[in-house]
This record gives sequence, structure tokens and C-alpha cells, in this order.
Amino acid sequence: PNGGVIKFVIDQDLWPWLNYHWLGRIFRIYQGEDNWKFEDFKILYSGRVANFSFDAVSNLASVETTDASIDLDEVLVKDLYPEEDEFLEAIQGKPKPYLRGTVYSIQPVLEDDVLALYRLSFGKTLNKIIEVRVGGVPWEEYTGSSTPGPGQWKGNLVGGYITLGSPTLGGEVRCDARSIDWETYNSGKLIKEIIESSGGIVDETSFSNFEILLPGLIGYYSIDPIHKLDVLDEIVFGSGSWWEFGPDGKAKVGVLESPETENDFDLSSLNIKSFSLTKIIPPVWRIKVEYKRNWQPLTNPLSGVTDSE
Repeated sequence: PNGGVIKFVIDQDLWPWLNYHWLGRIFRIYQGEDNWKFEDFKILYSGRVANFSFDAVSNLASVETTDASIDLDEVLVKDLYPEEDEFLEAIQGKPKPYLRGTVYSIQPVLEDDVLALYRLSFGKTLNKIIEVRVGGVPWEEYTGSSTPGPGQWKGNLVGGYITLGSPTLGGEVRCDARSIDWETYNSGKLIKEIIESSGGIVDETSFSNFEILLPGLIGYYSIDPIHKLDVLDEIVFGSGSWWEFGPDGKAKVGVLESPETENDFDLSSLNIKSFSLTKIIPPVWRIKVEYKRNWQPLTNPLSGVTDSE
């Protein structure tokens, strides 16, 4: 795919190698002289095997290569609701909620319609449930020891869920909440957490500089089977930044910068051999970034909801 194809001849006495599992394995490219010891060779590139094929007639093996992003080609949330009768049929087999940082207007998952139990986060303790709204109308938080009453909600920060004190009457439930370590979740930390959760390695210097240039706090919420690669792309798109795997196999990040105002090199008819353009790309003068993403806009607010609500 993006790393090119390596082709080489395999002698018949090495054919047993073909029985090994090659997909996803690490490969490295070294450079050195014939008389060097192996430990003196310089590593140029570290990637992954994306595909492997072999022609027994020509003894030619072809290895399609890619970078370490293949390790991230998996879903963000592997914990799914079991397909058992104790869970509502609507959520069976679906991912459990993933919440990091501070999030606004998220749609919690209804786990128990009898107890009116809605889950906001799984496996991540909450710091605070800022507000709960039903049909656009804020409900009152109940902090007592018994069950909440009509128009009230009660939160369980460790469990990551809320219970409502009365039926919603068709109103959509929306919540604002933050995870326990919300004040540390900037773009760099979230990207690093996702990459390392798949066994990836990050360039610590790159990420340290990134957090200095882009310290702003963010949040992320998902209840869908989204892939980690797509999540990383969403994060950098919303923060005017980029991410990649370098030749050493380590993940790097950076902030998009404005073009230099002065030319470093003058081009003219004296040093241009050939020149052809279908169009001229205008310089970047504005980058759209996100602020407090609204995950689930209301589509069916209750009657009587005011403009401010």
C-alpha cells in the first residue's frame, strides 16, 4: 500500500519460511557496507507487512509493505454489549460508551428501561456530570440516598451512569459530562493514548513539543463502531494539526503552520528545467477548528422549551 513492494528470490531450502504468519509482522531496512558487523548497520526504515505472495515457478516472493498504522486498523471500543436477554435488544452487540475529557450534548445509552438507567462512560470514572436535559429541558440533580423523583436525575460517577426519576415522555436525553482526568486531555494525550492502546510507539520529543504548541483541552465521545485511524483523523482535523508514523516506526504529530512570507530560493528560467501546472494552489490563510463539539443535536425537543434552553 503506502510502503511499496519488496521482491526477492527464495531458494527451495527456504520454502518452509512460507508457512509462517507474515501479515502485520515488523520489517526493518538497514544500510551498511559488506564488511561491517550487523550491529554497525544503520536502520533506515521500520514498517509492517501488509500482504505476502509467492510464485513457485519463479521462486519470487512479493512483500507489500505499509507503516505502523496497520496496528491501528481496529475499532476504538472492543467491549461490546453481550447478546443476552438481560440487555435491551437495541444495544446488543454494540460498543459501550467511550468518554474522554469534557463532552457536551452526548446521548447516553439506555441500558435498563425499567430502572431508567443511562450509561455515559464505560471503564472510565467520571469527574462530574455537568447537566442532564430531557427534550431540551434541564432536570434537577438529586443527591439524596433514595431514588430520584419526577424531573430529577441521580448520577454514579464511578459507574459512569445516571438514573432518571420519571419517564422521559418521548424526550431525548442529552448530557454534558467530563472524565476524571479531563484537565489533562489535550489533542496530544488523546492521540498518544489511542496509539499506545494498540501497542504503538510514539516519538516522545514530538509529542512534548506538540502539547506545548497545542495545549487546549478537548473531549471525545463515541457509541459507534468507529476505527482508531478515523478517530485520529477527526482529532487532527478539528485542531489544525497532523499525525504520521516516521521511518523509525514511531508516531509523530505536529501543528499546521502558516507559509513563510519570504522566499528561501528564487526560481527563474535559469534554474527551471521544465514547468507544468494545472492550477495554482492558494496559500492557507484560515484553518477551521472545533470548539465544544455538539455530539447529538436535539431533533425532538419538548413543547415549551425556551430559546435559552
